[in-house]
Amino acid sequence: MPLNNGLSTLSLQSIAHHRDNLFQLEAFFLGHAGLLNEVKENANNDYLMRLKSEYTYLITKFKLSPAKYIKWNILRLRPSNFPHIRLVQLALLYHLRAINFAEVLEISTFEQLKERFIVSLQGYWLTHYLFGEAQKPNEKKSYRMVLLGLIIINTIAPMLFSYGKYRGNERYCERALEWLEQLKPENNNVVRMWKECGLKAKNAADTQALMQLKNVLLRP
Repeated sequence: MPLNNGLSTLSLQSIAHHRDNLFQLEAFFLGHAGLLNEVKENANNDYLMRLKSEYTYLITKFKLSPAKYIKWNILRLRPSNFPHIRLVQLALLYHLRAINFAEVLEISTFEQLKERFIVSLQGYWLTHYLFGEAQKPNEKKSYRMVLLGLIIINTIAPMLFSYGKYRGNERYCERALEWLEQLKPENNNVVRMWKECGLKAKNAADTQALMQLKNVLLRP
């Protein structure tokens, strides 16, 4: 995913004002990622034109810089991984308050955590992966399609573990590690390097440990 200079101007406080309106969240996320620049002014689709109009209204309201044109590289990506789908799914999760750390603290099992992310896209995105030609309807369930594993690895588990350490509550730390152990090992250059050296990861907890080990060994 590319970095956009405009993204730095988009604060959670601005988004929070419109958390109860899914359409406005979609306009915020898609617009500030530069994806609405793909929509032609004469697009024969009411939803797309409303998105552009809503994004213009939102950036004016919050005095934000409009997103610059970005060339997204979707080569070799599966359609379910396209940024349009990912951002609309994120908007839906945020709208439904699935991403709520206070509630994560109350979750005790991995299955309960997955259930928090079982939400399905509807409307335009039920038949589209990009702006343009419709595809065969496909129910895109978020807990699979937004790569729940990456959300746990990069956000939920580190926050839960850190919070447990801060509060002196080992239960949270143990739960974070247990959730990582429930996930398949990551597949990246570092993990493959360790595998070639004879260290094979069994789960995401192992791969996180191997990546940290590499960082320590390369530390000056």
